[in-house]
Amino acid sequence: MSTISAKEAQLKVKKIQDTIYPILCEIDSFCTKRGIQYYLCAGSCLGAVRHKGFIPWDDDADIMLPRQYYDRFIEEYSKYQDRKYQIGAISINKDWNREFCRVWNDKTSLHLNKLEDVNLGVFVDVFPIDGFPTDKVAQRMYLAHMKILSSLGLATIKSEFFEGEKFRFLKRILKVILKPLGMRYFAKKMDKLARKYPFSSSKYVGVGIAPGYGKREIMPKSVIEKEIRMRFVDRDFSIPLDYDTYLSNLYGNYMEIPRNAEENGYTHLQDWDIKF
Repeated sequence: MSTISAKEAQLKVKKIQDTIYPILCEIDSFCTKRGIQYYLCAGSCLGAVRHKGFIPWDDDADIMLPRQYYDRFIEEYSKYQDRKYQIGAISINKDWNREFCRVWNDKTSLHLNKLEDVNLGVFVDVFPIDGFPTDKVAQRMYLAHMKILSSLGLATIKSEFFEGEKFRFLKRILKVILKPLGMRYFAKKMDKLARKYPFSSSKYVGVGIAPGYGKREIMPKSVIEKEIRMRFVDRDFSIPLDYDTYLSNLYGNYMEIPRNAEENGYTHLQDWDIKF
C-alpha cells in the first residue's frame, strides 16, 4: 500500500467492524421479532462459517432478503421509532441513487473519494434476493443487462478512475452524456428489471441486482430458501441452511484462505475517507 501501512489498515478495519456489528445486531433483532427472513451473505456469511465472525480484513457487511421480506424490512424499519440507525432505499428516499438498500451509523462519515456520491456513515449493505430466468442464455442476457445498467449508473458519478480500470476514454464520454440522467435513473431501471422474475415463482434465485459475482450468484431456490442460525462474533445470525452450496458457488473451496488475501483485502482502504 502506498498511503496506508498494514498496521493502520488493521486498526481502521477493526474500528469499522466495531461500528458495523451493532447495526447487524439491531437488524437481526428487528427482523427476528417480526418474522422477516434474512441471511448474512457473501463475505459476511463466509466469515460466520470460516471465522465465526468477521473475516479479519473485511471492512463491510452484507445481508440479503427474499424480495417480499426486503420490501417489508425497508418499509417497517424506516418507520420504526426506536431505530438507532439511518436507512436509505429507492422506495423511501427521493434522492437515493443506489439500486439496493443501506443502513448506516450517522455518527460516522464515510465517502468513496473516486465517486461524486452522497456522504453516508459506516454502513451495512442490504440486498434483495430475486428470481432469474430458467434458460441459461436468458440468464446470461439478464446479467449482462444488469452489468451495463450498473456501469452506466456509476459513470454518472465517477470523478476518478480506480487502478487498472478499463475503458477509461469511453467512460469519460459516457459521464458527460449520462450525467443529466443521474445514477438514480439507472438504479430504478435495475430495480424494475430485478422484479421481473419473482422470488416466489422462480426455480433459480440470487442477488441479481448486484451482479458482481456473475453467474456464480445463480443457484436453485432450495439453496437459500431456508435458514440456520450460526455464531457471528458473540451471537447467532441467520445464514442459508445450505450454506455449503451457497459459499461453494461463490468462492469454490471457501474454507481455504487464498494466498495474499489479507494484504489484498486492505488495498482499497486508501480510497475511503472515513471519520468516526
